[in-house]
Amino acid sequence: MLRKPSPDRKRDRKRLRPNRTKNSPVPCVHKFFLLSTLVFISSLLAPLPVFSTEKIEVNASFDFCTDYVWRGLVINDDPVFQPSVTVTKATGQTGSFAFNIWGNYDFTDAYGTKNKFSEIDLTASYSFSSGSLGFETGIIHYTFPNTDYRATTEIYINAGYELKAIPLAFSLGIYYDFNEIDGFFLSGKIASQIPLIPRLSLEVALSGGYGDARYNRGYFNVSNPSFVDIHLSADLTYKMTGSVSLAAGGQYMSLMDRTLKDAVPRSERTHLIGCLSVIIDF
Repeated sequence: MLRKPSPDRKRDRKRLRPNRTKNSPVPCVHKFFLLSTLVFISSLLAPLPVFSTEKIEVNASFDFCTDYVWRGLVINDDPVFQPSVTVTKATGQTGSFAFNIWGNYDFTDAYGTKNKFSEIDLTASYSFSSGSLGFETGIIHYTFPNTDYRATTEIYINAGYELKAIPLAFSLGIYYDFNEIDGFFLSGKIASQIPLIPRLSLEVALSGGYGDARYNRGYFNVSNPSFVDIHLSADLTYKMTGSVSLAAGGQYMSLMDRTLKDAVPRSERTHLIGCLSVIIDF
């Protein structure tokens, strides 16, 4: 069964570019996100009525990737480890709250962070579906331990549609960074998940993004709106048991706009990324 697309949380996060200021985070943003997180966790821990059908699910993934690339930017072209844990609480038949923590661990000293976490992101979200339509909205707080970079926060909304007969799924998302960037990023994705043999499936996807002038200025130092990147990906997933899966995949990334290409080294205008993953459902 093809999953409805949702914002990727395992391989799509980055540190702020060096052209951003390096001061302490805005206190009100941290307080807002902390309060939102506490409210969400409290709802997870609250005792459920005896007649309630709500349940809590925990998913963990451990990704070992050759590079760290996010929205067209090569953050680290050396191997990285990217663990992620998601806690989901169902709310009725079609909706759910989720909290995710994601990290990037550098094995090399590309940013003075050898054998350290250089990024930890926190995401709180709510999603629901109606037939073939799926919707998700949430807030992502990006932090950068062991670096001088300032934390920042995005809010987002994502809509997906699934053609079950093909199978094919489409998603569109809009992200707004209201802290450091004050800009918008639009993302689109087309994906298909194909069963190959029992327990083995292949997912192929095409995705891309568009940044407004403020977004591109913050991350590329280019002050005009444009299409940013295009990604082609293929992932094989083998379900070893009912709760443990292994995955191997590759991505090809290319910047789309000439001015963005001119803003980065030639070697970073296109990039290949490979990942091996262990996925555990509790």
